[in-house]
Amino acid sequence: MKNIKLDCHIHTHISPDSKASIEEICESALEKNINSIIITNHFEYYTGEKDGKRNMDVSFINDSLKEINKCKVKFEGKLEVLFGMEIGQVQYWPKHVKNITESYPFDYLIGSIHKIEDIDLKYGDYSYENREKQNISYLDLLYDLAKNGDYDCIGHFDLVKRYAPYKIDLMEKYEEKIKDILKIIIKRGKGIEINTSGLRQSCEETMPSSSIIELYKNLGGNIITIGSDAHISKDVGEGFNEAVDLLKRIGFRKIAIYRKRKPFFIILEY
Repeated sequence: MKNIKLDCHIHTHISPDSKASIEEICESALEKNINSIIITNHFEYYTGEKDGKRNMDVSFINDSLKEINKCKVKFEGKLEVLFGMEIGQVQYWPKHVKNITESYPFDYLIGSIHKIEDIDLKYGDYSYENREKQNISYLDLLYDLAKNGDYDCIGHFDLVKRYAPYKIDLMEKYEEKIKDILKIIIKRGKGIEINTSGLRQSCEETMPSSSIIELYKNLGGNIITIGSDAHISKDVGEGFNEAVDLLKRIGFRKIAIYRKRKPFFIILEY
């Protein structure tokens, strides 16, 4: 397949951290000759330990689906608009998650860890004294998600490096923990994403890093998507070419897009 360009991780104003309308997102995708996009608005789970809160209101899912269905019609024949969701801490309440995933026609689910003990990583303690605890806590949660969560791909695998005021390379110290997580993902027939937002941020590299992607491939992983994690329209599709070049250097021959929660593969041109 020639000149296929896609973006599997995009947020609209339905997500609390975005103000972009889905029409703006779609128009931006068309301007950039993107063939397919997956709208993956946030749906977060919480421990429920402090105030009993377990999850965001399902209105976020309903509103997202309504917008996507409108744009499916509006942009039919021009742009494929798919229904995804980025679900945070999906392993906390499996029965509720199962009810959600069986109640909506999702094309794609990203499983992510955004919070440690209900505190967003953005507001975490990145002091020198706490960084070991922070990194291990994050990886332990990621392991739990990978093993017990309902998802299609793991999102931004090494997210902690986005917010730290210093360079974080999880492979330097935690390669065995990362290897264990990747083995579970592969064994379950799941995938990982290349999140290109890091290229636009202070860490200046994809999430995960090239070394984690290479380890994933060496362990037998072959399902990988590319997502901009755009929260504004101008970021749609950003970093796609860089991600493809990285995959080619590592030796990947194909990338995936999900429809009805099944991966469809696109062969990379060399």
